[in-house]
Amino acid sequence: MKKTALLLCLVILATGCASTDRHAVDSGGDVAATNASAEPLYLPALPGAVEYKETEPFSNGDVLIYEAGRQHPVSILFIHGSGDDASSIWKDVIPQVAENYHVVTFDLPGFGRSGGQNVLYSPPFYAECAKWIVDHCIQDRPFIVVGHSLGGAVALCFAATYPDNLQRLILVDASGVIHRTAFTRHIMKGISDKQEGLKKYPLKVFGNFMSTAVEEAETPNISGRIDKILQSPEQRQRILGGDPQKIAGLALANFDFSNLIYEIETPTVILWGAEDSITSVRTAKVLNHTLKKSQLHIVPEAGHNMISDKPQLFNRLLQDSLTSKDWQPPWTAPPKTDRAARLAHQRDVVLSGHYRSIEIEGCDLVQIRNVQTEYIKVIGSNRVSIENSRIEGAEVALHTHESRISFTGGQLSGDTAIVTTGSILDLAGVEVNGRKAAVQAVGGGSKLLFSVSSFETPSRRGYLHGLYEVTENQPLFGAADAVCE
Repeated sequence: MKKTALLLCLVILATGCASTDRHAVDSGGDVAATNASAEPLYLPALPGAVEYKETEPFSNGDVLIYEAGRQHPVSILFIHGSGDDASSIWKDVIPQVAENYHVVTFDLPGFGRSGGQNVLYSPPFYAECAKWIVDHCIQDRPFIVVGHSLGGAVALCFAATYPDNLQRLILVDASGVIHRTAFTRHIMKGISDKQEGLKKYPLKVFGNFMSTAVEEAETPNISGRIDKILQSPEQRQRILGGDPQKIAGLALANFDFSNLIYEIETPTVILWGAEDSITSVRTAKVLNHTLKKSQLHIVPEAGHNMISDKPQLFNRLLQDSLTSKDWQPPWTAPPKTDRAARLAHQRDVVLSGHYRSIEIEGCDLVQIRNVQTEYIKVIGSNRVSIENSRIEGAEVALHTHESRISFTGGQLSGDTAIVTTGSILDLAGVEVNGRKAAVQAVGGGSKLLFSVSSFETPSRRGYLHGLYEVTENQPLFGAADAVCE
């Protein structure tokens, strides 16, 4: 029952926030249209624009393709997110971009006017489709990929797998990067704080259901169980109704990007709505920290769909993103000081800069931002957030006791990077380096949720993406130890 509840939650989250606007679907044959055609174009009727269907070779489905500005030497491939709008989300973007670039976009299989089947529409599947589009339409031209939401996740997968001739990546509120448990918690916070997001569902009932399902349904090997459902046409039909968008949403929620993101060499611009209640700004910060060459722009008063909600603003940001070379590392070491911070029974405190050590006891809502220190100890505290910080200790870097902590983008290093007792830690985009062990439990009851993080110990190195439990005196090195995923 709990596993079914989790699946339902993930499907609702993946599909419930999509646009419900529908466009007429041309189900007959190939379509070739220009601005002289009697039929209206799905996308802007620019001089020389063409719109047609081709059969993709992976599942033999029809794919709607649009091209404009073919005369230009550099191409831009636009990849849309979830929802029935599909590639028409770019309709207010294309005219300006096509003045200087060869524009290519398409409806992902299962969306818009492309065919949909009971097929495993995973990020790697869609990345292969994007590669097929590039080979078919762009060929040997240099090109840029712009991806929104689900399309941003596809763009990441594409960049890691097919980097040839790819000059730049532009990610707009990309979905699916952080672990699904952290993702659903963010959605729940958006519902309770702002009454946004899944408005068509009764908020109180849905919120209680979601919270219970997310906390209880993360059982051992749940990712493997979801993967078995996704791999089986019969299970996809029985549980997801064979619905392409539900399949794509669940496959995205279950996909681990950690071994891809760290390998991407392509310069990347990250555009994110500050008020995005679907994919949190935390995801943007994780991407900015983990990608090798990136720049991050958080857009005030913009939500998940600034492309449609604020088209003029987005067009200006996109034009700047196509040529900007302001690549800045997310981390700059603060000036060294001899300060030591000791907080006791305080609330709403912000720390930044360099400290010899930081000790926190009985506190709530402590924010540690852009900090460099040798040691952080947290006892009996709630909602302690660490962001873009480096903790480089001699023996222990982070010591937690009966506390709840989130850590976004940073490094932990020491003989033992983390020593924990009865705590819940949510780490995303964090490098964990232990000269003896990555994590050591003192007493049981600690849970660690990792999203696209990495670790290194003398015996092992790799990536961490999942929910882990550590029992007393058991060191956690990596994915094979004490794993609940």
